[in-house]
Amino acid sequence: MFPIFLGLVYLKELIEEGAHETPEEREHGRKMIQIFAPELERRVEPLDLLPDLISRDVIDKDDAEAVRMMQANYGRSYAVVCMYRRMQSRLRPAKWYYEFLCVLKIQGYEDILDIMEPQFLKSPTAYIPKPGTL
Repeated sequence: MFPIFLGLVYLKELIEEGAHETPEEREHGRKMIQIFAPELERRVEPLDLLPDLISRDVIDKDDAEAVRMMQANYGRSYAVVCMYRRMQSRLRPAKWYYEFLCVLKIQGYEDILDIMEPQFLKSPTAYIPKPGTL
């Protein structure tokens, strides 16, 4: 119905169905990223995360290429910011944040998760987005 939003699943869902998450649910992941952005930018290697983010449909190949180009041209910090923006434009907040946490765990960033979301390490299933919410 909205071909212009091809690949931007979250934006398409917002337009077609309306938002169902509470403001707190929408803002939690974004706020956690803002708080821990300096640490993530210093320690996370975005190019290592890309294959898992693609396989989990958090980003697509075009997004990954944009992240690669950003890193090649401007460095890792810019690539991490590009990666955040691409994730947030494709999936609803609870979904991209959950998938991002899963990828951090897969890639061995438990130390960052322990600071950022310690409960996720104890009970990842508690972070699975509820069905029927955007």
